Amino acid sequence: MVNRKNYTKVKAFLDYLHEDAQLKPISVSRYNTYLKHLLVWADENSLVDAHTIRPSFPSYLANSRLNGKADKLAPATAKKCVQVARRFLTWSKLSYPNEFKGLSQ
Repeated sequence: MVNRKNYTKVKAFLDYLHEDAQLKPISVSRYNTYLKHLLVWADENSLVDAHTIRPSFPSYLANSRLNGKADKLAPATAKKCVQVARRFLTWSKLSYPNEFKGLSQ
């Protein structure tokens, strides 16, 4: 079960990308797909505690796939998931400084 606060923060980030960063809708849709992996990985844990969740996000990506197929994510897709997650967490630290103060850079 995905943590509701994580989900609302991801939606706020996607809105930011669309409205403020002025990304095209297709790009925002791709970001949404990449961030779904982050939400599923975090499960019921808050992303504030992302540094304590095991297995680590890159390890999780190496062995998972959302559509249920047995094959793994392409290395380029996994890399993009990590990059988007980093961008999201950086934005979260700036947008919610009190909540994410314990999350290191």
